[in-house]
Amino acid sequence: MPGPERDASSGFDLWWTRFVGETAGDATHEAADRLRRKIRSVPLAARPDFLRRLWVELLRHRNDYGLVLLSLDAVRDRDRLGDLADAMAPLPGRLAEDAESHLADLVRLLAAANDPALLRVVEAYLLERPIGPCWPVVPWALWPARRELFARSWCRYAREVPSTRWDPALVLDPFLGEPGAVEAIRDALGPAWGRFRSALERRAAEAAWLGRSRREALARTLS
Repeated sequence: MPGPERDASSGFDLWWTRFVGETAGDATHEAADRLRRKIRSVPLAARPDFLRRLWVELLRHRNDYGLVLLSLDAVRDRDRLGDLADAMAPLPGRLAEDAESHLADLVRLLAAANDPALLRVVEAYLLERPIGPCWPVVPWALWPARRELFARSWCRYAREVPSTRWDPALVLDPFLGEPGAVEAIRDALGPAWGRFRSALERRAAEAAWLGRSRREALARTLS
């Protein structure tokens, strides 16, 4: 006769199969909402085991980063972030636009945890994987705790991506209010600094929203 653990496993497997089938046509946020409601309905005593099994299933669907991302508020802890980092390695090649955005958000989450054990995936994304349109949002999760990796990442970006392809809102605007970050990349960029500085100066001249104190601080850093 099956024991309680086997019964629980079978019950979860049946629920998961039904959940996948019922949400096949749903948008990612709709599936995540249904998942959150299910989690809240599980009795507290059974919830840790349910979450453990759920996390295993989510990580098996390693390219459905959106569902994993939107479920993290319910299952996040240090161990599960480690599981996530392990499951994401090696990182996939270029993905569709939505998947690229979800992947960047997950890598940013790992970066923001400021845990050396999680940085392997972050470094691979920032320093090795082909640079995609969502790349610029990730390095800022390292600032200021990981100043050196932050600077190395932007050095790579400035070397490999022509300035004509820089999205000013993603690449330049965040630096306008962070003179310390500008200093960090100024010291690391070497010959590429002149190009980055010129782009920042042009953008600052256009940024009517930039306050006087920040504008003055930026000017001092750029001089």
